[in-house]
Amino acid sequence: MNARLNGATSDPRPAGRLRRDVGLQLRLHRHRAGLSQTQVAAATGWSLSAVSMYERGHREASYERLLRLTELYGVGFDELFPRTGAQSRLVELEARVASLERALADRAP
Repeated sequence: MNARLNGATSDPRPAGRLRRDVGLQLRLHRHRAGLSQTQVAAATGWSLSAVSMYERGHREASYERLLRLTELYGVGFDELFPRTGAQSRLVELEARVASLERALADRAP
């Protein structure tokens, strides 16, 4: 099945996979910190588009920007880099669950 049809955004190149995996970690830690992308953009002075592109793995964040995000999220720098394929998949699932929980909370009266 075509990766775009099933919602995957995988890149077969190692650098693309790493950007995607780091992006998933960024999204997960942002959700855990209880922040929206808009709040991260405001706190860092970056554009909302840049924050979104980092999380989707469409743009590579500099070391300085990654360090700023770890400070904002209260995590260690090494927590942004997945260790195994299984851990990477777990992070992806946790990020999806956190996103769904946030969407449901936003809809609550």
